[in-house]
Amino acid sequence: MRIPKFRIYDKHLKIIRDVNYIDFKGKEVMFYADDFKDDKHCPSLDIVRNFDEVEIMQSTGSKDKKGVEIFEGDVVEFDDITSEFNWSDMDDIAINCSNRATLKFDGLTFYLDDFAVKNTRHYENVNDIHYDFKGFLGDCVVIGNKFQNPELLEVE
Repeated sequence: MRIPKFRIYDKHLKIIRDVNYIDFKGKEVMFYADDFKDDKHCPSLDIVRNFDEVEIMQSTGSKDKKGVEIFEGDVVEFDDITSEFNWSDMDDIAINCSNRATLKFDGLTFYLDDFAVKNTRHYENVNDIHYDFKGFLGDCVVIGNKFQNPELLEVE
């Protein structure tokens, strides 16, 4: 059985950190505020926040094609092929496109949402797609997260 792994986005400090401790009863999380947690000469600073002061993100347990662990809230980019009907040839033509989406968790499973599809020039919003990604995460790349990089999902 896999033990769930979490990280948080601190709304005050605007940083993402791994979670050291979650108190579900007291609705608090504890995390290191600096990057010196493994340096015995520099004491680390533990911060405790209430749940409403952070965004808690669970790991998917998968890594992208570069080996980066993928968490809820991450924005991933992946290539895809779509088709478009060509009226002059009366046939479908395949079009390579680049997609961006956010990982979400609904309490039971992870899924991709908030799609932005790049056709020839710009990203278009296609939020009506709900994509099940089982077996797909190894082909995508984490390019940021929705808290620190909201511009990654902006469309023209």
